[in-house]
Amino acid sequence: MDKYIQMPLVRKQCVIDVANKVMEMHLDKWNSNLQRTSAINGTGGNKLILYMLYKDCYRVEQYCKIHMSFAHRSSLAKFRCGVAPL
Repeated sequence: MDKYIQMPLVRKQCVIDVANKVMEMHLDKWNSNLQRTSAINGTGGNKLILYMLYKDCYRVEQYCKIHMSFAHRSSLAKFRCGVAPL
């Protein structure tokens, strides 16, 4: 009877371990893409060099966590994407 009680905990820990490993692999790939000197495709240079000046760790920025109206969120998104009519 005890093994049936413990089984969900083992399964849950397995899911947590797999999720952590996938995140670790993703972060390794993200860091290696930031550090590369050449482009992933083609013969150009890495376009993430400027991005590295502003983003040094993998996390959600604070402005993304703020509750705001749709109009404000839309305007901010357009500004961040460089398509806002200035």
